[in-house]
This record gives sequence, C-alpha cells and structure tokens, in this order.
Amino acid sequence: MTSLGFPVVVGILLLAQMAQPVFVQDSGLQFPLDAVRKLADLLEGPGADLQSRKATLSICTHPSLPPEFLPVCKSKEAPSIFRRLRTIANDDLCELCTNAACTGCY
Repeated sequence: MTSLGFPVVVGILLLAQMAQPVFVQDSGLQFPLDAVRKLADLLEGPGADLQSRKATLSICTHPSLPPEFLPVCKSKEAPSIFRRLRTIANDDLCELCTNAACTGCY
C-alpha cells in the first residue's frame, strides 16, 4: 500500500498545482484570466471603442460584466486598463505563461 500511495499522492499534488487559476495583473489589480476573456468578448461588441469615457461607461454598466472589473470602472484609468486587458485576453501568451502580466503559472 505504501509503494502505491506515494505515486497517487504525487499525482494528486501535480493535478492540484495545474488546476491553479491564471491571473492577469494591471495597475495593482488582479483578475482571473477567464474573467478577462469574458471582458474581451464584451469589448468586441458594437460601440466598444474604449477611447471615450462614454464607451467605458457602457461596458461598466453592461449586465454581463464580470464583477471583478467593478473597481476598474471607478478608476480614471479604466479605458487604458480595459484596452490592455483586451490585448492580453486576445494573446495566447498568457495561457503559455510568458506574459509578465500573468501570474499563477508553474
């Protein structure tokens, strides 16, 4: 039982480590990569120009906006933060953990 137990424990630990979520950091805030991808989907919609404060307000009041982004909506930096997050979400480098904005990778 002891010789079989060790590989099982190691396997469970490896799976637990791989299941850790990947986070994206920007301006001192941290967001799950899945939420950033949902945000990017919203930003691809019509009128999502993000150059204007009006477009940012539209995103911030969207009912599908993940709640993790509500602090961003209160920031004057919201348009630029949302632009950077959209770029990261469209970049597979975060999935490969080569983007400096991504954490939680092993």
